[in-house]
Amino acid sequence: MRAEALLLAVPSVLLVATLGAVPLARRFGVGAGYPLAVLTAGAGVLLLTLLGDALEDPITVAGEWLPTLGAQWSLRLDALGLVFALVVTFVGAVVLAYSPRYLHGGETDPSRYYGALAGFAAAMTLLVLAGDALVLYVGWEITTLASYLLIASVRAGRRAATRALLITFVGGLALLAAILLAGAWLNTVALTELTDPARWVGAPLMPFLVLLVVAAAVKSVQVPFHVWLPSAMVAPTPVSAYLHAAAMVTAGLYLLLRFAEPIGTRPAVGAAVAALGAVTALFAAAAAVRRRDMKELLAFSTISQLGFMMALVGIGTEKAITGAVVYFLAHATYKSALFLCAGAYDHAVGTRALPELAGSARRLPLTTGAMVLACLSMAGLPPALGYVGKEAALKGVLHPPDALRFAVLVCIVVAQALTVAYSVRLAAAPFRHGARARPDERRPSEVPEWPMALWPAVLSVATVWLGTVTAAFTPLRLTPLTDAATEVAVGAAPGTSLALWHGVTPAFLVSLGIFGAGGVLFVLWRIRGWWRLLPDEVGSRAVDAFGGLLRSCGRPVERVLVSPVPATHLTIVFLVSSVVVWVALLAFSAAVGPEGEAAPRWVVSVLIAAAAVAVAVTQNWLTAFATLAAVGFLVSAWYVLLGAPQLAAVQLVVDGLTVILALFVLRHLPRRYVDVRWPRRVWAAGVALAGGVTFAGLSLFQRNASLPPASESYLAEARSSSTGNVVTEILSHYRALDTLGETAVIAVAAIGVAAVLRMRREGS
Repeated sequence: MRAEALLLAVPSVLLVATLGAVPLARRFGVGAGYPLAVLTAGAGVLLLTLLGDALEDPITVAGEWLPTLGAQWSLRLDALGLVFALVVTFVGAVVLAYSPRYLHGGETDPSRYYGALAGFAAAMTLLVLAGDALVLYVGWEITTLASYLLIASVRAGRRAATRALLITFVGGLALLAAILLAGAWLNTVALTELTDPARWVGAPLMPFLVLLVVAAAVKSVQVPFHVWLPSAMVAPTPVSAYLHAAAMVTAGLYLLLRFAEPIGTRPAVGAAVAALGAVTALFAAAAAVRRRDMKELLAFSTISQLGFMMALVGIGTEKAITGAVVYFLAHATYKSALFLCAGAYDHAVGTRALPELAGSARRLPLTTGAMVLACLSMAGLPPALGYVGKEAALKGVLHPPDALRFAVLVCIVVAQALTVAYSVRLAAAPFRHGARARPDERRPSEVPEWPMALWPAVLSVATVWLGTVTAAFTPLRLTPLTDAATEVAVGAAPGTSLALWHGVTPAFLVSLGIFGAGGVLFVLWRIRGWWRLLPDEVGSRAVDAFGGLLRSCGRPVERVLVSPVPATHLTIVFLVSSVVVWVALLAFSAAVGPEGEAAPRWVVSVLIAAAAVAVAVTQNWLTAFATLAAVGFLVSAWYVLLGAPQLAAVQLVVDGLTVILALFVLRHLPRRYVDVRWPRRVWAAGVALAGGVTFAGLSLFQRNASLPPASESYLAEARSSSTGNVVTEILSHYRALDTLGETAVIAVAAIGVAAVLRMRREGS
């Protein structure tokens, strides 16, 4: 019970941080990042206390959520989820602690920024700890929304935020479709069931996996869905470091790792994932080489490294999966450190352009040192964790050899050589001599370096320290955690341990080739124009053109939907309802028509119809109100004839109050209706006739169809309840959702009234 309580406390702490972010920001301003960082780090510490229990046996906490779908709100902590959750919490804490100095004096609203960032941390933690696919989907979509809010938190980011939302929304739909498909076939959405290949015997596993791959490719920015990430770099740098390097974009990787075992049973899907990842790694590395802006370079580098990890998941062997897990840890630390360094340079030097950083090493020694260590890991040089992860990944690609692995290996070797080249270029930029950028208006003595440089230094030291202790210190080795995560993903642990030195192996020789090729590319950098032959960013114009096409197609619909004329909206409702109802009625064979109606009822029905026609054709408001009241009174008479006097009494009261309220505005109305031309009258009459006939037919169908009476189920439920009162059961169970809908309508109407009053006040 202690482990379950601690697991439940992890998202609870992050939820407290999310709810408290706005009040803290209003109280402390940008300084609210410090207490939020403490809370987020506290969640990470709780996870560390569960490390031993999670490695022995997964910890699960569950409760009823959607019983009809077999869905539970369940949290499940195993080694794979623990790896991702530790990154989310500890990197999130570092980013939150870095944010106050970055936001100081900026245009970003601290309340909105911290609320969205803390909410993202909670949602991403929920995603990786979910034991149920629907819970995972909730976390998945909240991360998308948080990303949109954070990108749009700056004025220049609204277009990029819209692009990111539209593209990632496609991935969310694919994931939802996969979950619904799995629920329909397997009658469960528990992840332990969905990831078991034995449960998919006789079920459509291939469509399910294809939908998962699409969702993961969109979230993890694989070609051609990558175009939203470079434009998202207009977001604040801490957002780029956290969401777009260490956490959000790795959600797709986590999804495929979670389903790596079912993917392994379909070689075609694995081959497609490996090919997609290899092409993405190569293309994005080539695009990164061309970049002069530090954040743009890091954005394409992130796309490339994610492609590298996705290719490893596609290969699917134990060694390849281990390489993906270790490289994920390395990438999260060094890439977030590099983004935070970019923010520090931007604040101190006033630019992120690499040529203009020349000479800044002396001015910013701590920042430059942190960037050099992070670039060491990004280039895959020892003793950093990036080297350990790359060696483990190369072992997975090389053994056993086949045509697919050879093609993937070629792409990865070229991509890693380009990675070495731009890593050395990035690390060398502050040491170069040349024209410097115009310094910031604040003098260096007035702006100390360490408040911003401390946190990227922490991450850079962490990536080197993790690589060192992995090889040297047995109690601190990552092997038990990474082996357990691999076993969760593919059902078997790798046979070799992580280390800095395994001897002269094929993976080591390939690494030497990568280092040599990368060094040659950097030395040849000054040969003008060779790198211009590499492919650059593609797809952005196509996405923008497609978005413009959607907007142009939506303008006619928009003109109709934003019409201030109520008749337009009523016409849409009546026509759509008529089509839907009649299609449903024609699908049944029950007779539609009156049977044995008594004469008094027919008389009252004819009078109701006549009064309704009188309301429609009269030209005077007072006459219209009088005939409308007559309609209500006649309906009450109809209820009496049907044996429902209580309902008739309610109808009389409501109808009387409605007419009285309408009379209060009578003096503000013209004496006669506005003259309407005959074509519009004919159209309105046709729509009204279609709606009236439709709902009359629906009522008659329900009266004559052989449906089980609802009263029997109401009475049975009341007998089995504690109250024994049928009215109580109807109000508390059957009418609860109806009441919720009515409350929502009232809330929306109140918001509309408030908006109108605000517009009038601003207009005056």
